[in-house]
Amino acid sequence: MNFVTLAAEGGVVRLGPLTLACPIAAGSIELGLRGEDAALSPSLDGAIPFKVRVVEPMGSHILLTGTILDQPARIVVPPTTRVEPGARVGLSVDPRRLTWIDAHTGKAIRA
Repeated sequence: MNFVTLAAEGGVVRLGPLTLACPIAAGSIELGLRGEDAALSPSLDGAIPFKVRVVEPMGSHILLTGTILDQPARIVVPPTTRVEPGARVGLSVDPRRLTWIDAHTGKAIRA
């Protein structure tokens, strides 16, 4: 799972152009995102920004290593995906598949 530390304000967090409701009003929170739950978005608008650093073909899938808001992340995409190192792409994910984690205790928070 990927963990991205974010600042909540007014009950939301911002990931580039994407705004998500979160379970705390304000403060530091971690977003947990499984690499297999993300998909490449056709646009950066309304998507989680991801900068690709490494593209690893694994046969049944491709593992993309990069960053979300300068924090390390790995994303799994289909083997037919065409993306190059250095590319900036958008990620889409079903919000129900996200895990919210208390940044201080490390415990999951119910959404």
